[in-house]
Amino acid sequence: MIRFAAITLPALLFAATVSAPGQGIAHVTFILRGLNVTGQPNEPDRPAVTVQRTQFLIFTLGGGVQPWTVASDNGVVRVEKTSANVFKIVPTTLGTSVVAVVDSRGGGKYVDVRVIEDRYGADALIFRNDNGIGVAGSPTAPTTFTVQVGQKVSAIRTYHYNNGQGKPGGTILLRHSDGRTYGPWTATVESRFFWVAKPNASIPPGTFTIVDSDPASWSCNRQSNNSGFAIVNGSPRLPN
Repeated sequence: MIRFAAITLPALLFAATVSAPGQGIAHVTFILRGLNVTGQPNEPDRPAVTVQRTQFLIFTLGGGVQPWTVASDNGVVRVEKTSANVFKIVPTTLGTSVVAVVDSRGGGKYVDVRVIEDRYGADALIFRNDNGIGVAGSPTAPTTFTVQVGQKVSAIRTYHYNNGQGKPGGTILLRHSDGRTYGPWTATVESRFFWVAKPNASIPPGTFTIVDSDPASWSCNRQSNNSGFAIVNGSPRLPN
């Protein structure tokens, strides 16, 4: 969160941080000097910010007189008040919303918030821990990976050798270190021993544990630190 020292200007000080759960994507700072927003929708210093569909905005307000009022002119975003001077702006659909930020004296500003589709880079390998050494089942250590930016996960593969018998597909899910779960997704058999789930789902940054529905047949060995063999592919979220 961007924070500001106290100022004496007769201005509304307003910081907007573009973010997703657990992730700062880009930072945009505005100092709003006009105190009378009513009837001035086209003032030259009217700020604008772009946010991706699954992100949200945090507005931290200061420099005016509480209480603050933050309101959207349509259903493109919704406003959630989290404290006296902190507001969360959550996209609900694609489009543009005019958000009015006003203090108790009626001073404040219009902010144009544009909601766009999520933007991702090229699909690439995120995680892989399999190897060509002999395997057993029933991993005794969790299979975890960490991503520094949000990702759209395209495929998760787990290996089920099961003494050469393979195993019919089950489900795979991801559990974030904060306890949130993503999935489960149905996995089908690929190349005889691999299960593959193709969720095409967005996940935030952080550490994830892969949860396989049949750990008894999930292959592992000492070289994988006794964690289940897995391969994860996805695309990184791009900044606005």
